[in-house]
Amino acid sequence: MTETTAPNLRLTQKIKTLLTDNGPMTSTATQVDFNTSHGDMRNEFNLGLHLISVPGTTNTEYINVTDVSFVGGRTRLTFERTALSNLGITNAAGNIGTTTILAVLEVTGDTVYGTDGNKLYKITEKKIYNSTTEELYIIDSTGKIVYTDTTCLR
Repeated sequence: MTETTAPNLRLTQKIKTLLTDNGPMTSTATQVDFNTSHGDMRNEFNLGLHLISVPGTTNTEYINVTDVSFVGGRTRLTFERTALSNLGITNAAGNIGTTTILAVLEVTGDTVYGTDGNKLYKITEKKIYNSTTEELYIIDSTGKIVYTDTTCLR
């Protein structure tokens, strides 16, 4: 996947491609420990919405990172799955399934604001259609564009 062929990747910033250390990540896991060779990466991950993917495939999933810790010489991510299910998005493509290598990307979409008179406010949990590009922008509870689509059926 590249930013030019996968529209939702332009909303992300790649952090790292990492080897897990607690065996394969299963499709129901809510924690993953990275290999000790990566060291302490607590400062490299923010909490909040991320996209994880399996390198060399189109399999991706949105997760909400709730904690980053350093346990037994390993960086551990704790997260919630189906982070965008309230917006009708469960997986971007495919399924993560069982893997020992993950690419982790932070969702960094633009924040969308509206105006009320001379006051500015964040637009949250909405869908906005751009008639020029014929894209539907999906906005999360923090006001960020987290997903683009071409259908209003979600």
